[in-house]
Amino acid sequence: MSYKETTEFGTIKINDAVPGGAVRRVIADMEGRVLLSTPKGRPIRPPARAANDDYSFIETEYADGSVDVTIYIILRFGGSIQAAVQEVAAGVRAELPNVLGLKPDLVRIVVTGVQSQNLSKRNIVTETYADADAT
Repeated sequence: MSYKETTEFGTIKINDAVPGGAVRRVIADMEGRVLLSTPKGRPIRPPARAANDDYSFIETEYADGSVDVTIYIILRFGGSIQAAVQEVAAGVRAELPNVLGLKPDLVRIVVTGVQSQNLSKRNIVTETYADADAT
C-alpha cells in the first residue's frame, strides 16, 4: 500500500519500494540466515534489475504519523526462530525512521517456512509494538 500526503508544497507519495529497500538491507546484513517470501511462502530471490523487483514480502499501513509493517520471511534450518525474528524486527525499527521519517508502531514478522534441503511450510506470526514510553 502506498502512502500519499498533500502539503502546501505538493503531493508526497511513498510506495512499498521505499520501506522494501530498507527491509532488503536488514535481511542482507543477516548473511543468508533469512530469506524474503511472499505471503504464501514462495521465496523471493534478489532481482537482476531493480525494475523487476518484487515487493510482495512487505505490507504497510500508514496512520497518524506512524506505520505498521508486516514482513514475510523464510528462515534457514538450524537457527533460532526467536533470535532471527527479533533481529529482523530491531533492524526494521532502526531503519524505517531513516528512510520514511515515520516510526513503526507495529512490526509484524510472519515466518512462512523453514528452509533446509526442502522448504517446510510454517505460519508463525510475531508482533512487536512500539514502547509506549519511547520518544
